[in-house]
Amino acid sequence: MTRKVLHVSPYMAEAAGGPPVVVRRLIEGAQAGGWDTEVITCPDYSEDGGMQLQSEAGVSVVPSQLLGLFGSGRAKLEAAVQAADIVHCHTLWSPLVTKSAALARKLKTPYVVSPHGMLDPYSFAQKKLKKRLYLEVVERRTIAAAACVLLTAEKEQQLAETTFGPMANAAVVPLGADRLFEERNALREYFLAAHPELQGKRILLFMGRLHPKKRPEVLLDVLEAIRADFTDARLLFAGTGEESHVSRLKSRMRDLHLDDRALFLGHLSGKEKASVLAAADMFLLPSHQENFGIAVAEALHAGLPAILTRNVNIWQEIAEADAGIAVGDGDLVRDLGKAICSLLANGNKLEAMSANASQLAARLFTWERSSAKTLEVYEAVLGQP
Repeated sequence: MTRKVLHVSPYMAEAAGGPPVVVRRLIEGAQAGGWDTEVITCPDYSEDGGMQLQSEAGVSVVPSQLLGLFGSGRAKLEAAVQAADIVHCHTLWSPLVTKSAALARKLKTPYVVSPHGMLDPYSFAQKKLKKRLYLEVVERRTIAAAACVLLTAEKEQQLAETTFGPMANAAVVPLGADRLFEERNALREYFLAAHPELQGKRILLFMGRLHPKKRPEVLLDVLEAIRADFTDARLLFAGTGEESHVSRLKSRMRDLHLDDRALFLGHLSGKEKASVLAAADMFLLPSHQENFGIAVAEALHAGLPAILTRNVNIWQEIAEADAGIAVGDGDLVRDLGKAICSLLANGNKLEAMSANASQLAARLFTWERSSAKTLEVYEAVLGQP
Protein backbone atom coordinates (compact mmCIF):
# COMPACT_ATOMS: atom_id res chain seq x y z
CA MET A 1 0.00 0.00 0.00
CA THR A 2 1.34 3.41 -1.00
CA ARG A 3 1.89 5.76 1.91
CA LYS A 4 1.49 9.52 1.82
CA VAL A 5 3.44 12.30 3.50
CA LEU A 6 2.05 15.81 3.82
CA HIS A 7 4.65 18.58 4.03
CA VAL A 8 3.47 21.78 5.69
CA SER A 9 5.68 24.82 5.11
CA PRO A 10 4.65 28.47 5.52
CA TYR A 11 6.52 29.32 2.32
CA MET A 12 7.76 27.53 -0.78
CA ALA A 13 9.07 30.40 -2.89
CA GLU A 14 12.74 30.20 -3.85
CA ALA A 15 13.36 33.61 -2.29
CA ALA A 16 12.53 32.17 1.15
CA GLY A 17 15.87 30.36 1.31
CA GLY A 18 16.58 26.89 2.68
CA PRO A 19 13.27 25.35 3.84
CA PRO A 20 11.62 25.31 0.38
CA VAL A 21 14.73 23.64 -1.08
CA VAL A 22 14.59 20.98 1.64
CA VAL A 23 10.89 20.31 1.07
CA ARG A 24 11.34 19.95 -2.69
CA ARG A 25 14.29 17.57 -2.39
CA LEU A 26 12.56 15.45 0.25
CA ILE A 27 9.51 15.22 -2.00
CA GLU A 28 11.69 13.99 -4.85
CA GLY A 29 13.26 11.40 -2.57
CA ALA A 30 9.91 10.26 -1.18
CA GLN A 31 8.40 9.88 -4.63
CA ALA A 32 11.44 7.91 -5.77
CA GLY A 33 10.86 5.68 -2.74
CA GLY A 34 7.26 5.00 -3.77
CA TRP A 35 5.52 7.52 -1.50
CA ASP A 36 2.72 9.90 -2.44
CA THR A 37 3.32 13.51 -1.42
CA GLU A 38 1.41 16.73 -0.90
CA VAL A 39 2.40 20.23 0.20
CA ILE A 40 0.32 22.82 2.01
CA THR A 41 1.86 26.29 1.91
CA CYS A 42 1.23 30.04 1.63
CA PRO A 43 2.26 32.57 -1.04
CA ASP A 44 4.75 34.30 1.30
CA TYR A 45 7.88 35.57 -0.54
CA SER A 46 6.23 34.85 -3.93
CA GLU A 47 6.43 37.74 -6.37
CA ASP A 48 3.32 36.51 -8.21
CA GLY A 49 1.11 35.98 -5.17
CA GLY A 50 1.59 32.22 -5.33
CA MET A 51 0.25 31.70 -8.86
CA GLN A 52 3.24 29.59 -9.89
CA LEU A 53 2.93 27.48 -6.76
CA GLN A 54 -0.76 26.86 -7.40
CA SER A 55 0.07 25.48 -10.84
CA GLU A 56 2.40 22.82 -9.38
CA ALA A 57 1.06 19.30 -8.98
CA GLY A 58 0.65 18.23 -5.38
CA VAL A 59 0.87 21.78 -3.98
CA SER A 60 -2.08 23.44 -2.24
CA VAL A 61 -1.86 27.14 -1.40
CA VAL A 62 -3.90 28.85 1.31
CA PRO A 63 -4.11 32.66 0.94
CA SER A 64 -2.23 33.36 4.17
CA GLN A 65 -1.13 31.64 7.34
CA LEU A 66 -4.00 33.13 9.33
CA LEU A 67 -6.58 32.22 6.69
CA GLY A 68 -5.35 28.66 6.98
CA LEU A 69 -6.87 28.64 10.45
CA PHE A 70 -10.44 29.46 9.42
CA GLY A 71 -13.13 28.64 6.87
CA SER A 72 -12.15 27.05 3.59
CA GLY A 73 -8.44 27.32 4.39
CA ARG A 74 -8.87 25.32 7.57
CA ALA A 75 -11.07 22.79 5.78
CA LYS A 76 -8.38 22.31 3.12
CA LEU A 77 -5.72 21.88 5.78
CA GLU A 78 -7.78 19.40 7.83
CA ALA A 79 -8.61 17.32 4.76
CA ALA A 80 -4.95 17.17 3.80
CA VAL A 81 -3.89 16.09 7.30
CA GLN A 82 -6.61 13.43 7.39
CA ALA A 83 -5.56 12.04 4.01
CA ALA A 84 -1.91 11.70 5.03
CA ASP A 85 -0.21 8.82 6.79
CA ILE A 86 2.32 11.23 8.32
CA VAL A 87 2.69 15.02 8.43
CA HIS A 88 6.07 16.74 8.16
CA CYS A 89 5.97 20.27 9.62
CA HIS A 90 8.69 22.71 8.58
CA THR A 91 9.85 25.73 10.65
CA LEU A 92 8.39 27.10 13.88
CA TRP A 93 6.60 30.29 14.97
CA SER A 94 4.13 29.72 12.13
CA PRO A 95 0.36 29.67 12.73
CA LEU A 96 -0.03 27.34 9.74
CA VAL A 97 2.47 24.85 11.15
CA THR A 98 1.04 25.10 14.66
CA LYS A 99 -2.48 24.45 13.39
CA SER A 100 -1.30 21.52 11.26
CA ALA A 101 0.29 19.90 14.30
CA ALA A 102 -2.85 20.49 16.37
CA LEU A 103 -5.01 18.94 13.66
CA ALA A 104 -2.64 15.97 13.42
CA ARG A 105 -3.00 15.39 17.15
CA LYS A 106 -6.77 15.69 16.93
CA LEU A 107 -6.98 13.26 13.99
CA LYS A 108 -4.31 10.96 15.46
CA THR A 109 -2.07 11.40 12.43
CA PRO A 110 1.59 11.19 13.48
CA TYR A 111 3.74 14.19 12.67
CA VAL A 112 7.41 15.17 12.69
CA VAL A 113 8.91 18.63 12.93
CA SER A 114 11.96 20.17 11.24
CA PRO A 115 12.76 23.43 13.11
CA HIS A 116 15.30 24.57 10.46
CA GLY A 117 17.49 26.18 13.10
CA MET A 118 14.72 28.23 14.69
CA LEU A 119 15.52 26.94 18.19
CA ASP A 120 19.11 28.15 17.92
CA PRO A 121 19.75 30.71 20.70
CA TYR A 122 20.84 33.32 18.13
CA SER A 123 17.64 32.94 16.11
CA PHE A 124 15.53 32.69 19.25
CA ALA A 125 17.00 35.99 20.48
CA GLN A 126 15.44 37.81 17.53
CA LYS A 127 12.06 39.03 18.89
CA LYS A 128 12.83 36.92 21.95
CA LEU A 129 9.92 37.96 24.18
CA LYS A 130 7.38 37.24 21.44
CA LYS A 131 8.94 33.86 20.70
CA ARG A 132 9.25 32.90 24.35
CA LEU A 133 5.55 33.62 24.85
CA TYR A 134 4.63 31.66 21.70
CA LEU A 135 6.86 28.78 22.79
CA GLU A 136 5.38 28.46 26.24
CA VAL A 137 1.76 29.02 25.20
CA VAL A 138 1.68 27.10 21.92
CA GLU A 139 4.85 25.77 20.37
CA ARG A 140 6.20 23.72 23.28
CA ARG A 141 3.34 21.27 22.75
CA THR A 142 3.97 21.25 18.98
CA ILE A 143 7.54 20.12 19.61
CA ALA A 144 7.00 17.84 22.60
CA ALA A 145 4.11 15.93 21.00
CA ALA A 146 5.91 15.36 17.70
CA ALA A 147 6.81 11.76 16.97
CA CYS A 148 10.25 13.05 16.01
CA VAL A 149 12.09 16.36 15.80
CA LEU A 150 14.45 16.25 12.83
CA LEU A 151 17.67 18.20 13.36
CA THR A 152 20.41 18.58 10.77
CA ALA A 153 23.57 18.31 12.90
CA GLU A 154 24.68 17.32 16.39
CA LYS A 155 25.47 20.99 16.95
CA GLU A 156 21.90 21.98 16.10
CA GLN A 157 20.60 19.56 18.72
CA GLN A 158 22.93 20.97 21.38
CA LEU A 159 21.84 24.52 20.60
CA ALA A 160 18.13 23.64 20.34
CA GLU A 161 18.23 21.99 23.76
CA THR A 162 19.73 25.19 25.18
CA THR A 163 16.49 26.92 24.19
CA PHE A 164 13.93 24.14 24.63
CA GLY A 165 15.44 21.72 27.12
CA PRO A 166 16.23 18.00 26.61
CA MET A 167 14.60 16.56 23.48
CA ALA A 168 14.15 12.82 23.83
CA ASN A 169 12.26 12.73 20.52
CA ALA A 170 15.10 14.26 18.46
CA ALA A 171 16.99 12.62 15.60
CA VAL A 172 19.88 14.02 13.58
CA VAL A 173 19.45 13.74 9.81
CA PRO A 174 21.94 15.86 7.80
CA LEU A 175 20.58 17.67 4.78
CA GLY A 176 21.89 17.26 1.27
CA ALA A 177 22.99 19.64 -1.45
CA ASP A 178 22.95 19.70 -5.23
CA ARG A 179 26.01 18.58 -7.15
CA LEU A 180 27.34 20.34 -10.23
CA PHE A 181 25.30 19.01 -13.13
CA GLU A 182 28.04 19.53 -15.74
CA GLU A 183 31.79 19.02 -15.79
CA ARG A 184 33.51 21.68 -13.68
CA ASN A 185 35.95 22.96 -16.30
CA ALA A 186 33.15 23.47 -18.81
CA LEU A 187 31.10 25.40 -16.27
CA ARG A 188 34.13 27.49 -15.32
CA GLU A 189 34.70 28.45 -18.94
CA TYR A 190 31.01 29.36 -19.27
CA PHE A 191 31.30 31.71 -16.30
CA LEU A 192 34.56 33.31 -17.45
CA ALA A 193 33.14 33.88 -20.92
CA ALA A 194 30.44 35.99 -19.26
CA HIS A 195 32.98 37.70 -16.97
CA PRO A 196 36.25 37.96 -18.92
CA GLU A 197 37.60 40.50 -16.42
CA LEU A 198 37.92 37.61 -13.93
CA GLN A 199 40.14 35.50 -16.19
CA GLY A 200 43.29 34.59 -14.25
CA LYS A 201 41.94 35.95 -10.96
CA ARG A 202 41.53 34.08 -7.66
CA ILE A 203 37.82 34.07 -6.83
CA LEU A 204 36.49 34.25 -3.28
CA LEU A 205 32.78 33.46 -3.26
CA PHE A 206 29.98 34.44 -0.90
CA MET A 207 26.67 32.91 -1.95
CA GLY A 208 23.45 33.46 -0.04
CA ARG A 209 21.16 36.18 1.23
CA LEU A 210 22.85 39.53 1.76
CA HIS A 211 21.58 39.78 5.32
CA PRO A 212 23.18 41.13 8.51
CA LYS A 213 23.04 37.62 10.03
CA LYS A 214 25.50 36.41 7.42
CA ARG A 215 27.84 39.42 7.87
CA PRO A 216 28.84 39.88 4.22
CA GLU A 217 30.23 43.33 5.08
CA VAL A 218 33.05 41.67 7.03
CA LEU A 219 34.34 40.18 3.78
CA LEU A 220 34.89 43.63 2.30
CA ASP A 221 37.14 44.49 5.25
CA VAL A 222 38.96 41.18 4.78
CA LEU A 223 39.50 41.88 1.08
CA GLU A 224 40.85 45.34 1.89
CA ALA A 225 43.24 43.78 4.43
CA ILE A 226 44.72 41.23 1.97
CA ARG A 227 44.63 43.30 -1.22
CA ALA A 228 48.30 44.30 -1.11
CA ASP A 229 49.51 40.71 -0.73
CA PHE A 230 47.09 39.17 -3.23
CA THR A 231 46.37 41.68 -5.95
CA ASP A 232 44.61 39.02 -8.04
CA ALA A 233 41.99 38.19 -5.38
CA ARG A 234 38.42 39.03 -6.31
CA LEU A 235 35.35 38.83 -4.04
CA LEU A 236 32.02 37.83 -5.57
CA PHE A 237 28.66 38.23 -3.85
CA ALA A 238 26.03 35.92 -5.35
CA GLY A 239 22.72 36.76 -3.70
CA THR A 240 20.22 39.47 -2.97
CA GLY A 241 18.84 41.14 0.10
CA GLU A 242 16.90 44.14 1.28
CA GLU A 243 17.69 47.11 -0.92
CA SER A 244 18.87 49.21 2.02
CA HIS A 245 21.38 46.57 3.15
CA VAL A 246 22.71 45.96 -0.36
CA SER A 247 23.08 49.72 -0.80
CA ARG A 248 25.14 49.94 2.41
CA LEU A 249 27.37 47.10 1.24
CA LYS A 250 28.03 48.79 -2.09
CA SER A 251 28.71 52.08 -0.33
CA ARG A 252 31.23 50.31 1.92
CA MET A 253 32.85 48.78 -1.16
CA ARG A 254 33.29 52.25 -2.69
CA ASP A 255 34.61 53.71 0.56
CA LEU A 256 37.31 51.03 0.62
CA HIS A 257 38.09 51.62 -3.08
CA LEU A 258 37.29 48.01 -3.91
CA ASP A 259 35.12 48.74 -6.94
CA ASP A 260 37.48 46.78 -9.18
CA ARG A 261 37.92 43.92 -6.72
CA ALA A 262 34.40 43.10 -5.55
CA LEU A 263 31.43 42.22 -7.72
CA PHE A 264 27.73 41.91 -6.90
CA LEU A 265 26.14 39.27 -9.14
CA GLY A 266 22.61 39.27 -7.71
CA HIS A 267 20.57 36.10 -7.27
CA LEU A 268 21.81 33.19 -9.39
CA SER A 269 20.12 29.91 -10.21
CA GLY A 270 20.53 27.05 -12.64
CA LYS A 271 23.60 27.13 -14.84
CA GLU A 272 24.64 30.60 -13.68
CA LYS A 273 24.76 29.42 -10.08
CA ALA A 274 26.61 26.22 -10.97
CA SER A 275 29.10 28.11 -13.10
CA VAL A 276 30.12 30.58 -10.37
CA LEU A 277 30.64 27.65 -7.99
CA ALA A 278 32.81 25.98 -10.63
CA ALA A 279 34.84 29.14 -11.21
CA ALA A 280 35.50 30.00 -7.56
CA ASP A 281 38.57 29.00 -5.56
CA MET A 282 37.00 29.01 -2.10
CA PHE A 283 33.71 29.68 -0.34
CA LEU A 284 33.31 32.23 2.46
CA LEU A 285 30.58 32.38 5.10
CA PRO A 286 31.16 34.57 8.21
CA SER A 287 27.64 34.07 9.62
CA HIS A 288 26.44 34.80 13.12
CA GLN A 289 24.36 31.62 12.82
CA GLU A 290 23.61 28.91 10.24
CA ASN A 291 21.51 25.87 11.03
CA PHE A 292 23.11 23.76 8.30
CA GLY A 293 24.13 25.93 5.37
CA ILE A 294 22.95 24.29 2.16
CA ALA A 295 25.06 26.76 0.19
CA VAL A 296 28.14 25.55 2.08
CA ALA A 297 27.37 21.94 1.18
CA GLU A 298 26.80 22.92 -2.46
CA ALA A 299 30.21 24.60 -2.44
CA LEU A 300 31.80 21.47 -0.98
CA HIS A 301 30.25 19.40 -3.77
CA ALA A 302 31.88 21.81 -6.24
CA GLY A 303 35.26 21.21 -4.60
CA LEU A 304 35.48 24.55 -2.80
CA PRO A 305 37.17 24.67 0.59
CA ALA A 306 34.90 26.51 3.03
CA ILE A 307 36.22 29.35 5.17
CA LEU A 308 33.52 29.89 7.76
CA THR A 309 32.75 30.72 11.36
CA ARG A 310 32.10 28.19 14.09
CA ASN A 311 28.52 29.45 14.09
CA VAL A 312 27.78 27.29 11.03
CA ASN A 313 26.54 24.03 12.52
CA ILE A 314 28.51 21.74 10.19
CA TRP A 315 31.84 23.45 10.84
CA GLN A 316 33.15 20.50 12.87
CA GLU A 317 32.53 18.02 10.07
CA ILE A 318 34.32 20.37 7.66
CA ALA A 319 37.28 20.96 9.97
CA GLU A 320 37.68 17.27 10.83
CA ALA A 321 37.73 16.38 7.13
CA ASP A 322 40.27 19.15 6.43
CA ALA A 323 37.79 20.50 3.87
CA GLY A 324 38.00 24.07 5.10
CA ILE A 325 38.93 26.33 7.99
CA ALA A 326 36.62 27.43 10.82
CA VAL A 327 37.35 30.56 12.85
CA GLY A 328 35.93 32.08 16.01
CA ASP A 329 34.23 35.41 16.48
CA GLY A 330 37.17 37.16 18.17
CA ASP A 331 39.08 39.17 15.56
CA LEU A 332 37.03 38.03 12.60
CA VAL A 333 38.72 40.16 9.93
CA ARG A 334 42.18 39.05 11.02
CA ASP A 335 41.31 35.38 11.35
CA LEU A 336 39.36 35.14 8.11
CA GLY A 337 42.14 36.95 6.31
CA LYS A 338 44.75 34.60 7.76
CA ALA A 339 42.73 31.55 6.69
CA ILE A 340 42.18 32.86 3.17
CA CYS A 341 45.83 33.83 2.75
CA SER A 342 47.00 30.42 3.95
CA LEU A 343 45.23 28.86 0.97
CA LEU A 344 46.02 31.54 -1.60
CA ALA A 345 49.71 31.22 -0.71
CA ASN A 346 49.80 27.43 -0.86
CA GLY A 347 48.43 25.86 -4.03
CA ASN A 348 49.06 22.32 -2.80
CA LYS A 349 47.07 22.93 0.38
CA LEU A 350 44.24 24.49 -1.62
CA GLU A 351 44.17 21.53 -4.00
CA ALA A 352 44.17 19.00 -1.15
CA MET A 353 41.34 20.80 0.64
CA SER A 354 39.39 20.94 -2.60
CA ALA A 355 39.61 17.15 -2.94
CA ASN A 356 38.64 16.72 0.72
CA ALA A 357 35.64 19.02 0.24
CA SER A 358 34.28 16.94 -2.63
CA GLN A 359 34.81 13.71 -0.72
CA LEU A 360 33.11 15.03 2.42
CA ALA A 361 30.07 16.23 0.49
CA ALA A 362 29.77 12.93 -1.39
CA ARG A 363 29.97 11.00 1.89
CA LEU A 364 27.65 13.04 4.12
CA PHE A 365 25.72 15.70 2.25
CA THR A 366 23.71 14.15 -0.57
CA TRP A 367 19.98 14.39 -1.03
CA GLU A 368 19.82 10.64 -1.66
CA ARG A 369 21.27 10.00 1.81
CA SER A 370 19.16 12.69 3.48
CA SER A 371 15.95 11.49 1.85
CA ALA A 372 16.63 7.84 2.69
CA LYS A 373 17.26 8.65 6.34
CA THR A 374 14.13 10.83 6.48
CA LEU A 375 12.06 7.99 5.05
CA GLU A 376 13.58 5.69 7.68
CA VAL A 377 12.28 8.10 10.32
CA TYR A 378 8.81 8.07 8.75
CA GLU A 379 8.77 4.27 8.64
CA ALA A 380 9.94 4.01 12.23
CA VAL A 381 7.23 6.43 13.36
CA LEU A 382 4.52 4.56 11.45
CA GLY A 383 5.78 1.27 12.84
CA GLN A 384 5.31 2.42 16.43
CA PRO A 385 2.36 0.86 18.28
